[in-house]
Parts: sequence; C-alpha cells; structure tokens
Amino acid sequence: PLRGERVKHAREIWDCLQRLSWKRGNVKSKTFGRTSITLGTTLGAPWSIGFDTAGYNSVAVPQCLPKSDREQCARLWALLQDEALALDVKITSGQVNTNFRTGAQHHHWRADKDHQWCLSLGDFAGGEFCWQEGERCLSVSTKERWQKVDGRHLHWVQPHEPANADRFSIVLFRNTGD
Repeated sequence: PLRGERVKHAREIWDCLQRLSWKRGNVKSKTFGRTSITLGTTLGAPWSIGFDTAGYNSVAVPQCLPKSDREQCARLWALLQDEALALDVKITSGQVNTNFRTGAQHHHWRADKDHQWCLSLGDFAGGEFCWQEGERCLSVSTKERWQKVDGRHLHWVQPHEPANADRFSIVLFRNTGD
C-alpha cells in the first residue's frame, strides 16, 4: 500500500477549510459541484473574461468569492504552496472541494502536465481515491496524507461514511510548463 506523505500544515489547512462559507466556488462543473475552488493559475477559454490569449488566469484567489472567503483562500494558497515545497513538487494550482460527488468518473488529459498530489480531511471513513490503469482498478486513501496520483487516468472517489460528514479534498497540480 502507498503510505503517503505527511501534511506539514494540517491544523492550519483544516482551520481555513472550516472558515470557508462554501456558498460558491469558481469551478463550473457538474462533476466537481458548485462549491469547488481552484487557486493559483487556472486554465479556461482563451480570450474569455479574466483569461489571456492562451487561456490562463494567474489571479491566485478567485475574485468571485465573498471577501471573507478570499481572505481564507489567500491564507490557504500560501499554506498549500509551502506544502508543495515540503513535497518537493512544482505546482501552479490547487483545487479545494467539499463533499466531492462520489462515483463521478473523469480525467484531466488536456491540462495537467504532471502527477497530482491529493489530500482529504474530515471526520469520515472511506472516500478512497480510485483510478483505472488499463484493465486494473486501483485505490488509495488520501485521508490525512498526501498521495501522489495520476489524474490523467480515469479516476473517481468512493463514498464515505457517515454520508452527512464533511469530506474536504485538496488536489495540487501543474497545468503550465513541460
């Protein structure tokens, strides 16, 4: 089994996640839900509002969030960048989710340039990260440990118990460079 990597700022990250209102995010996707927030450099439609000719927006904290959420996201983004340094990985972005829709299969074959690092926090059991490589289906727990995964493969999240418990997930990734 994969053992994962220690979370350097677990308590501080948990505090930020708890303080977010989760009323809205900046990701428009049925898979992710309306409360997903992407921090750092984001990739969107070229020339659309807030995106350059290549489709990038380098505003680290989404301006569409309420002021208190922007403050928590700025604090969270600084913590996540420090986590990436501790993991010795280069990132451009982080996605934060609450109660990610289980069983929704997806992959990021266009934008992600490398593996991702995933973490989940909360008072729950289950909720493993699953992926498919060829004919094999694999899974790993991301609870309270950073796990290196390849989200460019078809992947999904298993249900967690109790179903009404909050399960927060964070994905660190890179969508620019080689």
